[in-house]
Amino acid sequence: MVDNSSSRNNQVAIPMSNPQHTPLPPLTLASMPDPPPLRNRDPRKGDIVKTQFLGFVMSFEELAQWGKDHNLVPGGEYYRLRDEAWDTLRMTVPHPTATATARYGKDRMYGSSFVVATNRTQEELERAKNLEFIEQVRTILGKKEPPIWHRRVRTW
Repeated sequence: MVDNSSSRNNQVAIPMSNPQHTPLPPLTLASMPDPPPLRNRDPRKGDIVKTQFLGFVMSFEELAQWGKDHNLVPGGEYYRLRDEAWDTLRMTVPHPTATATARYGKDRMYGSSFVVATNRTQEELERAKNLEFIEQVRTILGKKEPPIWHRRVRTW
């Protein structure tokens, strides 16, 4: 089955999730991480503040599980499930989002992040308070925890 409730023309419909998943508790501003200061690259204007991203980081395993839960590749192997999930999610998650590679957790593992806000401009920083939008992205991804602030990692 396919959910055809997409409101944007460039989005694809997301396959229905495994019905065994329970609804997620709603996010609150108190559950969100504190935002960093606005980015500043000019030392004459104050301390240097590097660009940070507020995003939902998904490990390769989580992407593969998402692909399996949404039956993207019936009986598919791990790598095909992961790749199909990544391709599907990039077309499904609503605008304005971006993707980035992030290192996260105590072991500093690599993961793929669906970015919902940044500290590059005041407007982008304000998106970190838009719980309705963040909740929409979180629901699509099936993440239980709130997004985290992280730096982008260049992998090339």
